[in-house]
Amino acid sequence: MKKNFSRLKELKVNLEALNEHKDLFMQQMANELATIFLAEVRKRTPVGKGTFEVVGKIKRGKNKGKPKLKKISQGGLLRKSWYITKAIKHRDYYIASIFNPMEYAAYVENGHRQKVGRYVPILGKRLKANFVEGHHMMKLSAELVEQEGYAYVQQRFYEFLRRYLHD
Repeated sequence: MKKNFSRLKELKVNLEALNEHKDLFMQQMANELATIFLAEVRKRTPVGKGTFEVVGKIKRGKNKGKPKLKKISQGGLLRKSWYITKAIKHRDYYIASIFNPMEYAAYVENGHRQKVGRYVPILGKRLKANFVEGHHMMKLSAELVEQEGYAYVQQRFYEFLRRYLHD
């Protein structure tokens, strides 16, 4: 009785190819999840009104006597400052980092305390609350990627397997 092992040899070759490309696949998945995270965190980052300079006083109309402002810069610097690093292998897993180098990013994320009654010239107002709640843009984005990322990676993994173990 003759046995045909050609399909078994083909499977062995495909498994070896799959093993060679698994690290590339894992790095690619880490980079894609980081990119999804970056898009989510940018979307959730609040945008300020911008920076203004007082150039005089309004002379007529309902705002007569109030300061006349000139816009110096557009808001959105915090949102534009997010960036990611490419995934690198660390032992058996890959790490991609998401950063925002703006010094006030942590205060916007987590909230901050402030002194009630303090006058802030740039706002033209006195502070009323002793704590400003954070926006939690990273926390919420991380939760979303954690929830939906598994299904995304699983789908991509099945595609990866089909590529090497097709029938």
